[in-house]
This record gives sequence, C-alpha cells and structure tokens, in this order.
Amino acid sequence: MKKYKDLDIKRNGKPCIYKLQNILNRKVYIGFASGHYRRKAQHYWMLRNNRHFNSHLQASWNIYGEENFNFEVLRFLDEEDLLDRETIESSFISQYNALDNNFGYNTRENCETNLGIKWSDESKKRFSESKKGIKPPHLDYEKIAKKNMKAVVATNSNERLNFDSIKEASLVLEIDRTNISKALHGAIKTAGGYSWDFVEQSTSNNSVNCLETPEEGNQQPSLTSDSLEGSTTRSESQADNNSPKSAGQPIFPYKISDTFYALNMKALEEFDKALKKKVDDIV
Repeated sequence: MKKYKDLDIKRNGKPCIYKLQNILNRKVYIGFASGHYRRKAQHYWMLRNNRHFNSHLQASWNIYGEENFNFEVLRFLDEEDLLDRETIESSFISQYNALDNNFGYNTRENCETNLGIKWSDESKKRFSESKKGIKPPHLDYEKIAKKNMKAVVATNSNERLNFDSIKEASLVLEIDRTNISKALHGAIKTAGGYSWDFVEQSTSNNSVNCLETPEEGNQQPSLTSDSLEGSTTRSESQADNNSPKSAGQPIFPYKISDTFYALNMKALEEFDKALKKKVDDIV
C-alpha cells in the first residue's frame, strides 16, 4: 500500500486497470498500473524502440503503426481495491477474452506470475531443443578478475606511483580501496593524499608491479625497521640474492619490487631521517 501512496500522482498518475487496444482489429492488452501516465509512457517507449516484452503486441504495433493504438483507463483503484487488484485485473482479462490470441495480447492471467500462460507444442519443442547440450558454465573467476583489472596511477606533489590494480594500490599504500575507486571516478578529489587516474591500456603493461610474489631461492627483503636504516644503500645490498632476510619486525608486511624502491628512494630516505630523528629525541 505504501509504495502506491508515495507516488507522485501529478507526474505518474493514479493506480488503475488499463487497456492498450488496436483500434483496427479490436485486440486488447489488459494490465495494472501503479500510475497510468507513467505506464502509458513505458509501453509506448518500448513499442517505439521495438523492445516490448510482449512479442505479439510488438509485432502488431510494427504492422499497424502507433496511430492505430489507444491507451485507455478501465478503472481507477482506491486503497481498498488495491488489496484485491489481482482479482480485478483477472476479471477484466476474462471480460475482454484477452488471453485468446484472436481477441487479445495477454499471455497470462496475472502479469506478476506465470499463471495462465500457455505454450504451444511448437514453442515447447523449440525451447527444449535450445537447452539440449548446454552445460552450466564453469567460470575461472580469478582469470576474469585479472582480465578486467585496470592499472592505476597515484600522484602527489612529491611522487608518482603506478599500480597494476586498485587492490594492489590499497595494499601498498594502506588506503581504503573504496576511496580510491571514488577518486578514480570523480566522486572525491583525492584518496590518501593522492590524486588518482587510470593508466592507458597501451601503457598498462609497463606499470610498476608493486607487489611481487617472491619465488623460492629469490626472496625479496620486506620493509622493516632494520632495512629502513640502510635504505640509502639498498641497491648495493640487493645485488646479492642470497643475502639473509632482515631480522627486524616488519613495519609493512608486503614484498615490494626493486622498481618500487627505485621510484620511492627519496621518500624512503625522508622516512629514514624522520625515524632517526624520532629515535634521537626519545634517547
């Protein structure tokens, strides 16, 4: 009841039972509308664009033309009528014999259910044949996700960082991915202090892989308090692939690529200085 009462009556019209009739062959389509203005507009838009859900009605419209169809309200419904509107609609369908193809376009007694819909033997056979040999799809969702993944770039006054995906950027920079998405689509200006843009497809393959999965025998060191202390000489220490991992507790638990270190060396150095200054202040 509430959904009908809340409608804008001036714009949408009133709840009713209506008919859409071909004035040449007298065939009718009977239906219920929560607002008669809106429902008429919906029917005419679908028919004009050859997209109506009722193929019989659409075919008739295409043959006879819009000028030979008329929309008419059969009965406006008050609050009490709405409680039993399915029965009222069915009674008008029966009155106009709208389920008979010779007199109407309706395919069921109630448009909200399949009650009364009739399938011809030919239709049943076609439907059965169309489903033979079809197996449920077994989708590789991980593969689909990778295919749809878009590279992004984060920029601020000091740096420009490329990522293979929003998820990767969220993990590396510890920024909520929802906010990154909003920034990418213009809902907000920045996320996490960065401006965000999608990387063009032609250059996305060259984007920085900020999260590399280390292979066995080629472990990348994680970003730790100990590793930060020697960040200025990181390129030299990484030349030896067999060097042991840092023993310190990781500040950031994700493995970061050499390219990412190169791009962010300046930021790492500034962080190193700030960390040392903080330690000196404490001491």
